[in-house]
Order: sequence, then structure tokens, then C-alpha cells
Amino acid sequence: MFSGKSQKQSIVDAIEKLEAAREKASAAGEYFVKAGAFKEYVLPAMEDVRKIADSLETVVGKKYWPIPTYAEMLFKV
Repeated sequence: MFSGKSQKQSIVDAIEKLEAAREKASAAGEYFVKAGAFKEYVLPAMEDVRKIADSLETVVGKKYWPIPTYAEMLFKV
């Protein structure tokens, strides 16, 4: 999944790609076109960030994980 990169660098790169995708989609023009651009560019980038975050969630200590885990969101609502 990380192709030789550290997990930290992988998520930093994925977040940068997500930010670039969001900027590209935001500049797409009218609302309908913009919505399509978000689906085409932002959604896949969000999925990439999520995959890395899900993996990191399993190796980062709870004390250092600043957001609710998937299990916490699912079972402690």
C-alpha cells in the first residue's frame, strides 16, 4: 500500500492530492459541472486518504490518535 514510503509520508502525499483535487473541482464552473468534478476527482482522493488513515489507525496508539476510531464511531454513537 505504501510503496516504499513511510506511512506518514503516504498520508501527507494523499492529503496534498486531495487538496489539489478539491481546488480543481471547486474551479469547475457551474454547480452541476462542479458536482461532477467532485465525484470524478475528490471522491477517489478521499478514498485514498481513508485507506491510509484506516491502516494508520491500527498502528498508532490511542493516546496519539486525535480523532475517533472507526470502531468508536460505529459502536459508541
